[in-house]
Amino acid sequence: MVSSLSDAYQPIERKFKLTRCVFDAISHNNRLRILTKSDLIVRDLDVLNKFRDVEIGLTVNSFDERLRRKLEPRAVSMERRLNALRTVKDEGFRTFGFVSPVIPYLTDIEAVLDELKGLVDYVIIEVLNPCVKDFVKWLKEVYPESWNV
Repeated sequence: MVSSLSDAYQPIERKFKLTRCVFDAISHNNRLRILTKSDLIVRDLDVLNKFRDVEIGLTVNSFDERLRRKLEPRAVSMERRLNALRTVKDEGFRTFGFVSPVIPYLTDIEAVLDELKGLVDYVIIEVLNPCVKDFVKWLKEVYPESWNV
């Protein structure tokens, strides 16, 4: 999987196009599964279309924009991610939604699944990883209701 831990489509990718160069350089016989939070992936669909098998997923959640900007300050809005999924799907790629992180009282899984209808072939749901100590501390302080489940 490309970008399961660190997104290959960081904002600086718009300028340097390193991810695009990598996809162009590797064997197109490879099977790819790409996960991102960026609609920039749409830029590379022409290169990705050369591969024999590609699945493209975007991380989605139901956070309001204020909370999303705190948790994902450099990521594009959910609306832009959903539009990217629509474009990717319309171009004939297999798609998936990665619902993450699921935080009690902050993530509305039903709302996310409704948004993804018709846009994805399948969904992966990831619960909050409590091993990220700074994040857990912040969550307990700012949203204590999400921690006391």
